[in-house]
Amino acid sequence: MAGAIVLDTLAFSIWNIGTRSPATVLRDIRLRMRDRSSLAAGALRAAIGIIFLTAGTILLVPVVIDLEADFAVMELFAFLVALGLEHLVGPDIRAFSDSRKPSL
Repeated sequence: MAGAIVLDTLAFSIWNIGTRSPATVLRDIRLRMRDRSSLAAGALRAAIGIIFLTAGTILLVPVVIDLEADFAVMELFAFLVALGLEHLVGPDIRAFSDSRKPSL
């Protein structure tokens, strides 16, 4: 369960979901549509986030005893905890990843 929450938190952190409003996300998408490199970087971030979310979901399957009855509840719980964690530590994770980029 903890692994699924960590992977979900990483996906939300990559997507920067916890710190931006939906209106800001839509405005950023509209502004970035003209720049191909920015659009490619966004597509890559979306793909990596989807991979992390999928891996988190796969890690959750063995934990759930009755998949039909309990899987949706457990997945929702993992998402909500991950969203809360992303809100708390997401800026630090993004700052760490930005500090690791090589300077030109």
